[in-house]
Amino acid sequence: MPNRKPPHPIDIEAGRRLRAARQLAGINQTQLGNHVGITFQQVQKYEKGLNRISASRLSLFGQLLNVPPSYFFGEDTPAIAEPVQATPGSLTRTEAKLVRQFRAAPGEFQRAVSAMLDAAHQEAAR
Repeated sequence: MPNRKPPHPIDIEAGRRLRAARQLAGINQTQLGNHVGITFQQVQKYEKGLNRISASRLSLFGQLLNVPPSYFFGEDTPAIAEPVQATPGSLTRTEAKLVRQFRAAPGEFQRAVSAMLDAAHQEAAR
Protein backbone atom coordinates (compact mmCIF):
# COMPACT_ATOMS: atom_id res chain seq x y z
CA MET A 1 0.00 0.00 0.00
CA PRO A 2 1.47 3.40 -0.96
CA ASN A 3 2.11 6.01 1.74
CA ARG A 4 -0.37 8.86 1.67
CA LYS A 5 0.96 12.39 1.86
CA PRO A 6 -0.25 14.26 4.94
CA PRO A 7 -3.11 16.71 4.33
CA HIS A 8 -2.12 20.25 3.42
CA PRO A 9 -2.75 22.78 6.23
CA ILE A 10 -5.12 24.80 4.03
CA ASP A 11 -7.20 21.68 3.29
CA ILE A 12 -7.37 20.99 7.03
CA GLU A 13 -8.46 24.57 7.72
CA ALA A 14 -11.13 24.52 4.99
CA GLY A 15 -12.44 21.24 6.43
CA ARG A 16 -12.44 22.63 9.96
CA ARG A 17 -14.41 25.63 8.80
CA LEU A 18 -16.83 23.40 6.89
CA ARG A 19 -17.47 21.45 10.11
CA ALA A 20 -17.96 24.66 12.12
CA ALA A 21 -20.44 26.11 9.62
CA ARG A 22 -22.31 22.79 9.42
CA GLN A 23 -22.59 22.59 13.20
CA LEU A 24 -23.75 26.19 13.49
CA ALA A 25 -26.39 25.48 10.85
CA GLY A 26 -27.58 22.56 12.98
CA ILE A 27 -27.24 19.87 10.33
CA ASN A 28 -25.38 16.57 10.43
CA GLN A 29 -22.92 15.14 7.92
CA THR A 30 -25.57 12.96 6.26
CA GLN A 31 -27.90 15.93 5.70
CA LEU A 32 -25.08 18.05 4.28
CA GLY A 33 -23.98 15.23 2.00
CA ASN A 34 -27.52 14.60 0.78
CA HIS A 35 -27.90 18.29 -0.16
CA VAL A 36 -24.84 18.21 -2.40
CA GLY A 37 -25.06 14.61 -3.63
CA ILE A 38 -22.26 12.96 -1.66
CA THR A 39 -22.06 10.46 1.21
CA PHE A 40 -21.52 11.37 4.84
CA GLN A 41 -18.18 9.55 4.58
CA GLN A 42 -17.06 12.04 1.94
CA VAL A 43 -18.17 14.92 4.19
CA GLN A 44 -16.05 13.36 6.98
CA LYS A 45 -13.02 13.25 4.67
CA TYR A 46 -13.54 16.89 3.70
CA GLU A 47 -13.89 17.93 7.34
CA LYS A 48 -10.67 16.12 8.28
CA GLY A 49 -8.81 17.64 5.34
CA LEU A 50 -8.10 14.19 3.89
CA ASN A 51 -9.76 15.08 0.57
CA ARG A 52 -9.61 18.48 -1.07
CA ILE A 53 -12.86 20.34 -1.64
CA SER A 54 -13.37 21.53 -5.21
CA ALA A 55 -14.32 25.15 -5.88
CA SER A 56 -17.76 24.15 -7.13
CA ARG A 57 -18.39 22.07 -4.01
CA LEU A 58 -17.19 24.93 -1.78
CA SER A 59 -19.68 27.16 -3.55
CA LEU A 60 -22.50 24.65 -2.91
CA PHE A 61 -21.52 24.30 0.73
CA GLY A 62 -21.40 28.07 1.10
CA GLN A 63 -24.88 28.50 -0.37
CA LEU A 64 -26.34 25.80 1.84
CA LEU A 65 -24.58 26.99 5.01
CA ASN A 66 -25.13 30.69 4.27
CA VAL A 67 -21.44 31.60 4.13
CA PRO A 68 -19.43 32.92 1.19
CA PRO A 69 -16.84 30.57 -0.33
CA SER A 70 -14.15 32.91 1.03
CA TYR A 71 -15.24 31.91 4.56
CA PHE A 72 -13.38 28.63 4.09
CA PHE A 73 -10.10 30.56 3.64
CA GLY A 74 -10.15 33.21 6.37
CA GLU A 75 -7.30 35.36 7.62
CA ASP A 76 -6.26 32.71 10.12
CA THR A 77 -5.76 30.01 7.49
CA PRO A 78 -2.44 28.19 8.07
CA ALA A 79 0.37 29.19 5.69
CA ILE A 80 -1.27 32.61 5.39
CA ALA A 81 -1.14 33.76 9.03
CA GLU A 82 -0.95 32.33 12.51
CA PRO A 83 -4.17 30.49 13.43
CA VAL A 84 -6.37 31.91 16.17
CA GLN A 85 -6.53 29.75 19.32
CA ALA A 86 -10.29 29.82 19.97
CA THR A 87 -11.93 29.00 16.65
CA PRO A 88 -15.49 28.19 15.57
CA GLY A 89 -14.33 24.67 14.71
CA SER A 90 -13.57 24.03 18.36
CA LEU A 91 -17.19 24.56 19.48
CA THR A 92 -18.85 21.76 21.38
CA ARG A 93 -22.34 20.72 20.34
CA THR A 94 -23.76 22.65 23.28
CA GLU A 95 -21.83 25.78 22.31
CA ALA A 96 -22.97 25.49 18.68
CA LYS A 97 -26.58 25.12 19.87
CA LEU A 98 -26.22 28.23 22.04
CA VAL A 99 -24.83 30.23 19.11
CA ARG A 100 -27.73 29.13 16.87
CA GLN A 101 -30.29 30.01 19.55
CA PHE A 102 -28.61 33.35 20.25
CA ARG A 103 -28.59 34.27 16.56
CA ALA A 104 -32.29 33.37 16.25
CA ALA A 105 -33.29 35.47 19.30
CA PRO A 106 -34.64 39.03 19.02
CA GLY A 107 -32.09 41.84 19.28
CA GLU A 108 -33.37 42.99 22.68
CA PHE A 109 -32.83 39.49 24.10
CA GLN A 110 -29.35 39.31 22.56
CA ARG A 111 -28.39 42.61 24.18
CA ALA A 112 -29.72 41.46 27.58
CA VAL A 113 -27.82 38.16 27.40
CA SER A 114 -24.66 39.94 26.30
CA ALA A 115 -24.93 42.43 29.18
CA MET A 116 -25.50 39.57 31.65
CA LEU A 117 -22.44 37.71 30.36
CA ASP A 118 -20.33 40.88 30.49
CA ALA A 119 -21.35 41.43 34.14
CA ALA A 120 -20.63 37.78 35.03
CA HIS A 121 -17.22 37.98 33.34
CA GLN A 122 -16.32 41.17 35.18
CA GLU A 123 -17.40 39.64 38.50
CA ALA A 124 -15.36 36.49 37.85
CA ALA A 125 -12.29 38.59 37.01
CA ARG A 126 -12.32 40.23 40.48
